[in-house]
Amino acid sequence: MSHTARTKTQWSICLGALLLWAAFAWIPGLADPLPSDARRLEAHLALELCSILLCAMTVAIVWYDRNPAARGRDNWLIFGLTLVALLDLLHALDYHSLLGPAGSLASAESVWYRQLARVAEVLVLFAFGLKLRGSGQKRYWLAAAAAIALAIGNIGSTHPVWLIQWLRNDAAPTSPGMLMQYLLVLLDAACAALLYYRWRRDGGSHWLQLASMAFVLGVSNMAYIGHMGRLDGVGVAVHLIKIAAYFLAFRLTLFIVVQRRQRILEVSQRTIDQQKRKLAALLNDIPLELVQLDANLNVRYANPRHTRRIGAALESLQDTPWLDQWPQAQRQSLERDLRAALQAKTTELDVQLDAEGAPAQHFHLVASPQLGSASDEGLVVMITDTTVQESARMLVEASLKEVSELRAALDAHAIVAATDARGVIIKVNDKFCQISKYERSELLGRTHRVINSGLHPKGFFAAMWKVISSGEIWNGEICNRAKDGSLYWVQTTIVPFIGDEGIPVQYISIRADITQRKEAEEAAQQMALYDALTSLPNRRLLYEHIQTAMGKSADWTISRKSTTRWGTTRAMSCCARSRGA
Repeated sequence: MSHTARTKTQWSICLGALLLWAAFAWIPGLADPLPSDARRLEAHLALELCSILLCAMTVAIVWYDRNPAARGRDNWLIFGLTLVALLDLLHALDYHSLLGPAGSLASAESVWYRQLARVAEVLVLFAFGLKLRGSGQKRYWLAAAAAIALAIGNIGSTHPVWLIQWLRNDAAPTSPGMLMQYLLVLLDAACAALLYYRWRRDGGSHWLQLASMAFVLGVSNMAYIGHMGRLDGVGVAVHLIKIAAYFLAFRLTLFIVVQRRQRILEVSQRTIDQQKRKLAALLNDIPLELVQLDANLNVRYANPRHTRRIGAALESLQDTPWLDQWPQAQRQSLERDLRAALQAKTTELDVQLDAEGAPAQHFHLVASPQLGSASDEGLVVMITDTTVQESARMLVEASLKEVSELRAALDAHAIVAATDARGVIIKVNDKFCQISKYERSELLGRTHRVINSGLHPKGFFAAMWKVISSGEIWNGEICNRAKDGSLYWVQTTIVPFIGDEGIPVQYISIRADITQRKEAEEAAQQMALYDALTSLPNRRLLYEHIQTAMGKSADWTISRKSTTRWGTTRAMSCCARSRGA
């Protein structure tokens, strides 16, 4: 029901109570007393029992409300409605008051019970309007209501002298009973106003329903004025209006305690169903196989990824031995590891599945215990297909082995050193130490200046650094000086390693010892250009010098497009003198 429809319903109930009172009060025939005593007694008992039953059912619903947050509200309801039901029961049992005159003692006792019951109603409504919380257990509030009702019944049964004055002078306007009735009407109006204010300020349809209940009770008490102690047509209307008010209380309690709980359960069930769907989607999409086993290692559950690999439906796998899915040779070791996992120990293992005519499959299993009752104990096994990772690992191992072999071969043949971007040595092999005659600890952390022979010009190394710092490979011959001062020649290749920023971060130099070759070349040159007996330059060396000089002269002449005749004659005479010499 929408908020607007619920509001209209409450206003309709209030208007209906007023119309019912008006109909019994002013329509001829309805306001007359019932024709016989028996009919009056029957109507009296039937109407009071309806009110009592509604109160009792409301208390029963509240009694079984297990919501801790509503305990304060429930205690007031149990106390107030129990007291109302017991006082109305005393009023119903006091049926002989209907047979006597209005101002009699029996009539005063009946009005006494009824008005105190209405006081209990006002008390509960004010407790709700002021948001009072009743602490303690429900049975104490129930016992308190029973004790108060017993005390009131004891007072009424002893017929004190002052009770006769409660409706003196045939319920005169100044009698205590009549003044109490006026006060009850005002209190009901105040309760209705307070609860209506709560509804306007806080919202919530229960405030409007309580305000309607207070208004209907006020109409009932107002209709009772002038008809106290009698059961005529207006008295019947008073009972009917009171029953309508109790029905509102019962309906509101049923909505709050039962229907609202039912709605909460429905929302919870929808949430559970939604979570189940999400869990099923997660189990379908999770990138691993998931299997739940019982204590006997039989399948309880397997996610779709596992059933697809096995090629069987979940229904056919349930309650079957999971080890049957693995080769016979591996079942014993698998069972041993899984039994260990059942002892509250998470177990990880790798399994290889070989199939004829197909590549081997590799799996990584993680078995975790699922603890609980004896019937719920089991395992949750997570299976990851590691075939790709295992293949990659094997390739990496093969590559590492190949690199290791290549490195061993390189170290056996070449002189290898690694430097950082500043040229500081960070790694050397054994051949580097052997040829330089330095210990490895003497080389690490230093630059190649430690083996600089000093034979190369400064521009030589500057040109080399310019090449390698630009990211290019450099090749050349370098003469180095060993720790003992001896010189040695190396054919050098320097390879720069480029970092993420595009600049070299490391250099690897690979050298080959060419000292013997350089010495052979020098000996051959000595034999070709110098006399073996005197060690003086021979004609061939002189001829090479002339050719070199003439080449330089020709280059200079070409670069100068205009030369003087005197300069040309002088150059020719120099050449002639060189030949004569």
